Amino acid sequence: MRTRSLSLSTLVLAAGACAGDDPPPTGIKSDAAVTCSVTIAAQPGAVTIPTSTNAATQFLVTNQCPTPGSWVLTGDRWGNIASLGTPTPSSLNLAGGGSATVSLPYMTAPYPGQAYITLRAGPNPSVEEAAGTQSVNVVTPQLPVGVFGKSSLIGNGATPASAQKWKVLYLAPNPGSIASDIDKAEADNVLLVVALPGNKGAWKNGDNFSMAKYRQQLDRFVDTSTQSNRVSAATAVKIKQAMARRRIVCYVVDEPNLPNPPISPAQVDTMAREHKLRWPDCLTIARVTPELLVSGWDTMPNTAHIKYIKLDYAWSQYNNNHAKAGLTPEQVWQAQRNIISQNGLNMGLAVSLNLWAGGLQKLNTEIPDQPCWNHLQTTATGWIWGDRPENPDSLHGVPHACDSLTNLKPPAVIASPGWIKTFTQRVANDGGFPFLLFWQHADANSASPEFTGYYTRSDFVSAFDQAVMTGQSAPAAAWRIPK
Repeated sequence: MRTRSLSLSTLVLAAGACAGDDPPPTGIKSDAAVTCSVTIAAQPGAVTIPTSTNAATQFLVTNQCPTPGSWVLTGDRWGNIASLGTPTPSSLNLAGGGSATVSLPYMTAPYPGQAYITLRAGPNPSVEEAAGTQSVNVVTPQLPVGVFGKSSLIGNGATPASAQKWKVLYLAPNPGSIASDIDKAEADNVLLVVALPGNKGAWKNGDNFSMAKYRQQLDRFVDTSTQSNRVSAATAVKIKQAMARRRIVCYVVDEPNLPNPPISPAQVDTMAREHKLRWPDCLTIARVTPELLVSGWDTMPNTAHIKYIKLDYAWSQYNNNHAKAGLTPEQVWQAQRNIISQNGLNMGLAVSLNLWAGGLQKLNTEIPDQPCWNHLQTTATGWIWGDRPENPDSLHGVPHACDSLTNLKPPAVIASPGWIKTFTQRVANDGGFPFLLFWQHADANSASPEFTGYYTRSDFVSAFDQAVMTGQSAPAAAWRIPK
């Protein structure tokens, strides 16, 4: 006859439940009458953790029986804990009785609220010889705000004098430096949106896209052979762990709808799949709108109605087209979310603002900021030419008086400090985005060197600082479960 002896801690809520219930009981299974007891009791008090950091809980394992002695320990999760580490110690020998304290680490939880973490012990702990459960209160994550930049910006703001430091950064890492990038990001609590395949130039055969080269670029971060430009085994593990706790998310491709090289919807789908083959825990993101994912682009329509089953996020970047149409961010986001829902894409939406082409151009009573602003930091008002192919390079960053806006009808203008702050607040108010990125960092070595003077100017630096602070006082959307 199979009997069960339960010795429940105050944190286990389901007395008499069976293994696999949520939460499970503590106790021991035996094929004979139980005359002694083995218990695993979580230490008193629920644990509260932020979703962006590691934490651990302790269990007291007590054996009052002559046997069993040697136990293997393992961790399970119930509710919304994303992943668990290895118990410390990983095995126990309590033959003849005794007690030991075991620490079980757990990492980022994808959803705020309450969850449960469980330690199991036994010769075959998957069968459950004994188990104890701890409740966990998960803190809603803050909204990280940052820029498309480079690894040297980890732990920095727009300038060395910036009061606030970026909390999210896009970067294309190198195998030789990604371990230190992760360490720096951990120290400063920075989310890394990483392009592991590198930039588009690394995937080309002549003017054409090469999936073979794309795969080779990804393999740099999993292949621990003696080949040059590969990660070590320890770094490969570190990358996976960073993905599991959402220190890293995976940027699959940047604007595949643009030529040089041309990339098809089917190839975007394959890119996401290639990431998941190597890193199932990685959240995949492509900087392409839901509209384009559904329709395709140019000479590459999505005639196969691809659903991108391994792509976790599409992208919404507020740019010159939205500004010229006088659309509010909310109108853009709602339309794009409708497309995701109506077409069964099963993905979230990431968000950014194009600093150098997403400035306002039309009056809109729903947006208090005006197209004209104190662009020269004087009493005069005006606007500044933005970065679009239709704008001659010689005009990028050139200021103009306000009354010329209507006559010149520029394809794009840069975002004002006021618009940067307002846009950030609207992202925060929406509550549906996991982070906010600005396109993009500007310095002499960036793709936007002509805007460096504005990027580092005091009114812009102040706006960036306020944007980061707005994010730190606002909730971010919970991460999706990786597909």
